[in-house]
Amino acid sequence: MQRINRAWHILSNPTRRARHDASVASPTVGMHPSWATAGGAASATWRPAPGPRTRRPTRPEPIEPSFGDRPWVMFAVSAMLALLFFIGTYLGSLSP
Repeated sequence: MQRINRAWHILSNPTRRARHDASVASPTVGMHPSWATAGGAASATWRPAPGPRTRRPTRPEPIEPSFGDRPWVMFAVSAMLALLFFIGTYLGSLSP
């Protein structure tokens, strides 16, 4: 894990990365000839990813609650069910 952290520390900063690339003798040594570019791997340009650097993903836009998610709807449904229960209980007690 320390090696990974050290590599990230070097590669995350363009200045440190350029210094590291310059200190490496030949980046194409040991590579298959078809993998190496015409100017060698050192000629490739490195560009940071666009956008702000952050470890967290961007927050999604808030979603407006649907009709059933609103508190007053839940209260109205609960009140109707309670009313139906009491009416049914009352009407059931009237039968002989």
